[in-house]
Amino acid sequence: RQARYAFFAAAARRRQCHLAATAHTSTAHAEPILMNLARGSGPQGLAGIPRVMRWGSLVVVRPLRDIERGALLRFLKQRRLTWREDLSNADASFLRNRVRHEVLPFLEQKLNPRIRPALIHMAAILEKENAWLDKLARDLFADLSSPAGLNTGRLSAQPQGARRRILRLWLMAQGFTAASLDFELVERLDGWLLSSARGRALTLPGGRLARQEGQELRLESSQPPAPFCIPLKIPGSTHLPQLGLRVSARVAPGTRRARPPGMGHYPVQASLALKAWRRRRVVVRSWQAGDRMAPLGLDGSKKVQDIFTDAKVPRAERQRLPLFVCGDEIIWIPGYRIARACATGTAQEQALQLTLKRVGRARPAAAQGCAARARCTARR
Repeated sequence: RQARYAFFAAAARRRQCHLAATAHTSTAHAEPILMNLARGSGPQGLAGIPRVMRWGSLVVVRPLRDIERGALLRFLKQRRLTWREDLSNADASFLRNRVRHEVLPFLEQKLNPRIRPALIHMAAILEKENAWLDKLARDLFADLSSPAGLNTGRLSAQPQGARRRILRLWLMAQGFTAASLDFELVERLDGWLLSSARGRALTLPGGRLARQEGQELRLESSQPPAPFCIPLKIPGSTHLPQLGLRVSARVAPGTRRARPPGMGHYPVQASLALKAWRRRRVVVRSWQAGDRMAPLGLDGSKKVQDIFTDAKVPRAERQRLPLFVCGDEIIWIPGYRIARACATGTAQEQALQLTLKRVGRARPAAAQGCAARARCTARR
């Protein structure tokens, strides 16, 4: 099947066509319905062969899908029209051919002489029902989606059947093909969203990670970004394109004492003492081997690698976590703690106020990241 449609797509490109018609009949329609029933498929699989489908840029139509094969052959013979038979249709080594030549005749003899029409009738019912459910799911998906991601708080309030369809739509909107989305994948994603493990990333096929931040579900590459080192504008706003984050920095009174949300979760804020900053250059960079920090609330210093390990941060995620560095000292790990030397005093005291929030998808910036890191190292 894969080879056949790939051939059709290549032939269509050569002829500058965008549409191909196949000669599937109702007889052929019954076979995949029975095969999908045996696999335990849902309504979409039991609806059988769609009248219209896409294969890449090619539109495939099946105008003969509801015509019985015998009636089609009689029509051709009466008009003395020739046709071609695919010789592989008689090869019993293919499951579909065994269903056609062995299983369906057995069911016609032992279960129901009209098993083929019965299967097609069931598919016709499910096709309409499935189209209606798909419309409801698309409306819900549009309501729950935003540029920031998919609202998981409202999604979790939906019935499981609706969640499955919405998650399929969300994955397809992220670039997954319908053929790659099996039931187990969608079920695993749904179970993860409802579990206590949703604070961690979930690895999906194709080297991508599903991650929940607050009430939003996002998708990102599992490949860590290139090392980066970006000077922080104080006061001002600094974009971190490799991470899809933006930092806002200002000097204002007040102390942020909210419980940290955990590393990798945004938005997050911190207040740092001006006496520790002393208007020196601050950079935002990726983690480097040998990094140490003296966290507020702990004696001495600690390896950042051990901080990651204690917080159960997966190795694949560590290069995505920005570190704020002033001079040679790490002054803030967002979602964890500030440095001990950066502790502020009273709420009325002026402090360096930092806010880090998500502004879009992370994008590769290898050249920019490496160049910035080189500039950062040279100026330290």
